[in-house]
Amino acid sequence: MIDQTKAKRPVDRRAFVRSVGGVAGGAWLSLHFAACQDAAEQAREAAASGSDFSILTPEEGRQLEAVCATLIPSGETPGAREAGAAHFIDTVLGSFEAGSLPTVREGLEALAERAREQHGATFADLDTEQQVAVLTQVEEDDPGFFGTVRYLTICGTFCHPDLGGNRDRAGWNLLGIDVQNAYQPPFGYYDRGHHGDEEVGP
Repeated sequence: MIDQTKAKRPVDRRAFVRSVGGVAGGAWLSLHFAACQDAAEQAREAAASGSDFSILTPEEGRQLEAVCATLIPSGETPGAREAGAAHFIDTVLGSFEAGSLPTVREGLEALAERAREQHGATFADLDTEQQVAVLTQVEEDDPGFFGTVRYLTICGTFCHPDLGGNRDRAGWNLLGIDVQNAYQPPFGYYDRGHHGDEEVGP
């Protein structure tokens, strides 16, 4: 369940890695790696340029982006919005996740209607506290939609940028991951010969 107080706090990076690492890690991406590569360029370019969504309507995309930003909010560190997670989801809904499109569309429509009934505005136009409250209800009432969007938001925020999400490495920055383009030897014990048999490192 979404905790309204925790939603406003900085992310506990280690706890977050433990809780979502299995989702954001290799299993999902390895299963769909080839398809992700095919969709990556379109998602990356769309997110970077602020282009319209290709599968979802502009209004659906706006609502989805608000949902993503509620699940992984921005604060002292960038969140799902900065990572371009909504554009990533839009892209995969047009490819290997096309089967989830009806679930997402119907869920977004129901979400907007719920927000209007309770607060007189669509989800994207609510304040943060209202968004968290409404999405918490959806988590209970429509777990299929909530679980699908949460799953894809995590993937879109933390996957490798070459796969179309994690724009400007925003997700990695959130977790404090410093990814180097290359690592040069020596690394330690097995490379000690490079330094007169002295081990390098702690």
